[in-house]
Amino acid sequence: MSQFKVIIVGGGPTGLTAGHCLGKAGIDFEILEARADLDFPGGTTIAIWSQNVRVLDQLGLMDEAYSMCAPIMDKLNILPDGSELARNNLPSLTGILLVRSSRDYIFSANRRADRFGHEWINVSRPELISLLRRRLPGGEARIYKNKRVVSVERHKEGISVRCADGSLHHGSMVIGSDGVHSVLRDIVTKEVPAGAKTAKNSKTEMTATFGALFGSADRQPSSSGVTDVPEGTFFETHGKDAMMQSAVMNGLVYFAIYGRLAEPAQERRRFSDADKMHFMSRWADSHFAPGVKVKDLVARAKWTNMVHLEEGVMDVPWYGDRVVLVGDSVHKMTPNLGLAYNQAMQGAVTLTNVLRRLLLESPAPSTQELRDHVFAPYQAGNMKNAIKANDISGISLRMGSWCNPLATWLDKYLMPRINGDETAIKLLVAPLILDGVVLDFVAEKAFKTGKKKWKHPGITGK
Repeated sequence: MSQFKVIIVGGGPTGLTAGHCLGKAGIDFEILEARADLDFPGGTTIAIWSQNVRVLDQLGLMDEAYSMCAPIMDKLNILPDGSELARNNLPSLTGILLVRSSRDYIFSANRRADRFGHEWINVSRPELISLLRRRLPGGEARIYKNKRVVSVERHKEGISVRCADGSLHHGSMVIGSDGVHSVLRDIVTKEVPAGAKTAKNSKTEMTATFGALFGSADRQPSSSGVTDVPEGTFFETHGKDAMMQSAVMNGLVYFAIYGRLAEPAQERRRFSDADKMHFMSRWADSHFAPGVKVKDLVARAKWTNMVHLEEGVMDVPWYGDRVVLVGDSVHKMTPNLGLAYNQAMQGAVTLTNVLRRLLLESPAPSTQELRDHVFAPYQAGNMKNAIKANDISGISLRMGSWCNPLATWLDKYLMPRINGDETAIKLLVAPLILDGVVLDFVAEKAFKTGKKKWKHPGITGK
């Protein structure tokens, strides 16, 4: 397979994960990243659900990922005034209970079969990128920075990617993992025949009805006498037009404010410090945690980043001639449930599986073979769950931000009475987890199953 080369456009978590999957399959690749560096503050934490912990096991990354994990012992939903709305034992919903010990992970002595088998992982975005970059098959020499893609040039047996600096990169196919404002998506959608559709309930474009302010701040020392966000609890504030989340990781408080925009937006926008403060001011006196107000935590933030939260699933082909799209470039969802990266990982795994199978039969596949035997099956295998993940994330955010009287009543009065978080995970998230695919050519050394069996058991053993 060494003669076949994949060019990955975008060096974020999705692009790096795709590189790991391809490398494990013995498929040559390189990554083009538009920015000068991959490590930058700009996101809060990333949850890796159990189906993708299986993939990390296959990639040889699971143990190190767990060593960076900040275990969450419980989840507390609060009202803007800091009073309790509902509490649940989050680890029992998502994985075996973890006992914290510094930065090391230790499993509880009475380990038991839980719902999914594998514990979930909660890591900071920079640490995840650092892990994926450091352990990249073939080394960091495969990553080319300051490579902003402007066009592609196809030829009979391959494709070339032209960058803004004038460089030309040659390969057999291109994976576009360049985010919601994808250059590759613009190229692909111009080639889609008019009226082509692939799913009745998905969306044709991505629109933001929420914005988000992310950041991290140093914790106040206990000697200061100031109440701060306690470790081991994931806090979620529910209120009118906004939902907020916060948790402690590695001594820092990571936080997010998801607020409704005055008008839906589709255009790309960069936000100034004044924009951030104006956005935050609407909920300045709300609490991230009991005794910790938004305005106080934001004021001592080490960094903040504001973005629009676009939502949507492309319902036209996710591919063109020798170009295929993954992750946020084709399915973007709100981050409140942590499903976006998990769905992107599933896409990278599916794409690798079908590509590897084709290359075993046809080492130099034609453009049509790639479309018919790789790109189309990849999209068909991921569209349904992408739509589900998008819908679940959006509904959850709208419920927690009291977008209408019914959502307010359900969230404040019904959900606490029926263990709402647990019910949502059982009914909505669990099917996505249990339907998770894994690399079909790599054994899982630490394979585990829980009360519910995996739909795709994979290869077990050493």
